[in-house]
Amino acid sequence: MLNNLNNNDKIKLFLKNVFDRDLAMKFTNDIEKLAAIDAFIQFAQNPTSMSAGYGIEQNYPYIMKNLAIRYNLKEPFINDIILFLKEIVKDMEKLTTDFYTWRNAIKNYIVNNYTDNFLEWYEKVYANLGFKERNEFLFLLYALSNTTYVNDLHKWYVCFLTKKKKLHNMT
Repeated sequence: MLNNLNNNDKIKLFLKNVFDRDLAMKFTNDIEKLAAIDAFIQFAQNPTSMSAGYGIEQNYPYIMKNLAIRYNLKEPFINDIILFLKEIVKDMEKLTTDFYTWRNAIKNYIVNNYTDNFLEWYEKVYANLGFKERNEFLFLLYALSNTTYVNDLHKWYVCFLTKKKKLHNMT
């Protein structure tokens, strides 16, 4: 059956099997599933170029750190997610080593199939924030919508910093 498919269809089928079958069987807890999907999003958003080797191995520790902060998961769960991601990446390379194609396909698949899951999670997180945290979060969203580069966010947040922190950031 796979032999009759073009490369794009093979990639779509591969991702469907990964997310709908493999990931669902491996991670039975909803938050772990969401964190695993998030790991794939982070993998897909890695901007490292082909000439730099795509930075795949170098980004796993960053993905792990982000998952720990976002989902408050213990290290064994995060390690399971990263091992799963690494296994899938090896399998992806068997179909095509063009990681730009994979990154786009992963982003599209997740946007088309899991946006509601993330929106529900964001709503739960937001509902548990205090008044000050909610205001800071809304300010962040506003700043992001008016900032071209993430590195420029510090300009928006300088008003939240103490004088000591402002001086430290300037040096």
